[in-house]
Amino acid sequence: MYLGRFFRKIKHILELNTFIKQFKYLLRNLLNNNFEFYLFGSFANNLNYNDIDIIIIYNDYNELQKTKDIISQEFKTHLIHFTCFTKSEEHELSFIEKVNAIKIT
Repeated sequence: MYLGRFFRKIKHILELNTFIKQFKYLLRNLLNNNFEFYLFGSFANNLNYNDIDIIIIYNDYNELQKTKDIISQEFKTHLIHFTCFTKSEEHELSFIEKVNAIKIT
């Protein structure tokens, strides 16, 4: 019983690690670096997930839409859910802290 859960946890850690590596590659090669990205939600925190929740902190709304399109295209086998804030909005809400988000750098 415990062994099965252990292997599911290992599998999830590997999936999370693979996603983060692929995302970092995307950041280095395709995306504008004027953004901050964070993972949160079920994918970042437990074994059972339906989607991948990403917080994007942005300055330019037009660039934001292009960035979301690139991410969606690169990870089209995943259901990606974006939550987007300007720096001032996030500062006011402290959403990153509240959801215990993981920064992708």
